[in-house]
Amino acid sequence: MRLFSLSISKKLLILFLVAVLLPLFFITLVTLRLVESTMSQYNQDEIKTNLKAAWGIYDSEMERILDGARILASLSPVKEAVLRKDIKGLREKFLMAKATLDADVVDVFGAYGEVLYKTNNYSDQYSLAPLVREALKGEVIASTEVLSPREVEIEDDGLFTYTKQCTIFYRYTPRARAFRVEKSVMGMALVTIYPLLEDYEVIGAIMVIKYLARNYSIVDKITETVGEGTSTIFQNDVRISTNVMDQSNKRAVGTQVSEDVYNHVIKEGKPWNQRAFVVNDWYISSYEPIKNHAGEIIGMLYVGTKEKFFIPLRRSMVTQIYLIASGALVVSIFLSLLFSRTITRPIVQIIEKSKIIAKGDLETKIDVERRDELGDLATALNQMTSQLLEVRKDLLAKNRMARELEIAYTIQQRLLVEEFPTVMGLEIASDSLPATEVGGDFYDFLKLTDGKSHIVIGDVAGKGMSAAMFMGIVRSIIRAESTESPDAAEVMRKSNRLVCLDAKSGMFVTVFYATFDERTAVLEYCNAGHAYPLLYDPGKEKFEYLNTEGRPLGITEESTYESKTHRLEAGQLVILYTDGIVESVDASNTPFGEERIREVIAKSSDASPREIIQKIKASIATHSGTAPQSDDMTLIVLKRV
Repeated sequence: MRLFSLSISKKLLILFLVAVLLPLFFITLVTLRLVESTMSQYNQDEIKTNLKAAWGIYDSEMERILDGARILASLSPVKEAVLRKDIKGLREKFLMAKATLDADVVDVFGAYGEVLYKTNNYSDQYSLAPLVREALKGEVIASTEVLSPREVEIEDDGLFTYTKQCTIFYRYTPRARAFRVEKSVMGMALVTIYPLLEDYEVIGAIMVIKYLARNYSIVDKITETVGEGTSTIFQNDVRISTNVMDQSNKRAVGTQVSEDVYNHVIKEGKPWNQRAFVVNDWYISSYEPIKNHAGEIIGMLYVGTKEKFFIPLRRSMVTQIYLIASGALVVSIFLSLLFSRTITRPIVQIIEKSKIIAKGDLETKIDVERRDELGDLATALNQMTSQLLEVRKDLLAKNRMARELEIAYTIQQRLLVEEFPTVMGLEIASDSLPATEVGGDFYDFLKLTDGKSHIVIGDVAGKGMSAAMFMGIVRSIIRAESTESPDAAEVMRKSNRLVCLDAKSGMFVTVFYATFDERTAVLEYCNAGHAYPLLYDPGKEKFEYLNTEGRPLGITEESTYESKTHRLEAGQLVILYTDGIVESVDASNTPFGEERIREVIAKSSDASPREIIQKIKASIATHSGTAPQSDDMTLIVLKRV
């Protein structure tokens, strides 16, 4: 019965929502999810199919080299020369075979493993001895193997051609595993060893080796065959042959795979069939392990396509769904208006007048001469606009801006740490002097677990109430993330993602975030677009920046961050500040500058952090004179004791 007591407008609204909008909304949502899921699965299945084709090309290259070794082993002149242990007469034949097979090494062995001939040098040493012994027992070897740096050198020519080819220099890319050395010899190769038989007895063996490092024939053939995307051969977690390009449009040889893919494929031996970050972008990818003759995982084979290449197709499908849904919505609205026009006409009149009122014209009156609830609504709106007009006149007479600044200032001051807790081995002092117009400077200190503490300084882009509220949000986000992750760069990455979700258009914040470990005196830090803090060593009388790269929080969710560490020695000082310090000007508009900060610190390095701050403030006051303060000035000084 309560439904029948509602006004006509409410009945029509409820009927419209229930009968049209809600079902249409859910149908559209389900359809979008279904299309998205289906297309994603289709794209991933296509990449998996491409990986199968890649394995076919990889295996066919191995089979081609094996066929070459088989043909050589079947030639009567070769067998006779091996029995005589004199291969020199066949030198040209073996060199031609090496060139035809596009191989790097061709070695010939006698029945007891003695070296009879090598195409690259005349040493009696050789590599892969265990596999050679198996071949001399009659087993055909065709596998991917990793030659040690010494084995690559043994099989090299006098110019170290293959050692140079296999020497890979590691390169940094975002989200990749960390590397510990600058370079390494990557001797991963296709290896075939074919026994020579005479009257069913093994009289020797022929070994053919093709190095994979910087040999792009296989990966390029894979891409040509599947028609799109990229492919890579990894030794362990390092790209040694690839057509994935880096930002300078060069092959990304020497870059590493992400930690997630490494753990899944190399450590656990499982295929990876999902999106992955490859060098500098997101890819729909497939990885599978490469194993040697002994069944050990020594690398990976990868194919993938940039995720953004599939976006136009998805966007087209989504657009079609939206068009269909929009068309259905338009038809439903048209039919509803057609049957309810006589009922809704007064409501439309009230809505039109209300829109004018909402735009600020409070002198507009609604003329609806009815005695039902629509008439009551019109009368109530007319009374409300009259009252609002009076209220607005009163508010305009007051200093609204002063109140807003007062509230913003209160919020800002409550968010600042009033007193730093005691930190073993570290003295801390801070000061923040807001400008006449409230800005967004803030700093924070929080005791974490395991003897660590976090120190934050930031500067919100903007002024007034919005900057103060945004500052509080950012401070809370960083506090929450710092208790979840021990890594400074990870804290900034997660905080940036959350800030981007919450930030209004044009709002961002520069942040310098650091953690101090009381046990090791190590300061780990990460910079998100903030002014570089200064590190001063009084013993060396030397300044340096604590600099890492990273965009301010709130610019884009794709921003990346890096962290660094520095062990603070006794007496060393760290000075964190906002740009209001260095940009403070005198009457002639000359900025205070960083150099003056350095001068004060160099002369006062024996003083306490609080005394150093007071001396910097005094220096700023002397410099600025009567010039007004235009921006917040915030300063934190850390001293290792």
